[in-house]
Amino acid sequence: MKALKAVVCVLAVLAFCFLGISVANGQENTQPTSKTGTILGTVSDSSGAAIPGATVTVTDEKGVAQTAGTDEKGEFRVVGLTAGIYKVSIVAQGFKLFE
Repeated sequence: MKALKAVVCVLAVLAFCFLGISVANGQENTQPTSKTGTILGTVSDSSGAAIPGATVTVTDEKGVAQTAGTDEKGEFRVVGLTAGIYKVSIVAQGFKLFE
């Protein structure tokens, strides 16, 4: 089986929304701007080719999972995540499980 490669970005939104730091019009605002964040990324094979139709599962420390599929460019987005540590796993037909 081929191996999957994933480029996963945890948006800086998580850091800023949970630290409650934002800057607007040159003034610091200590109120949280958001209560959730997003994990997004691209799934590709070892040659760099995009893998459309892969299933990406994001699981929090309590075992609550959210899934998303990759589009034709191999891109995915999981939204509405609270602050925490997440495990990301990816499965696609003809490839080994990626964790």
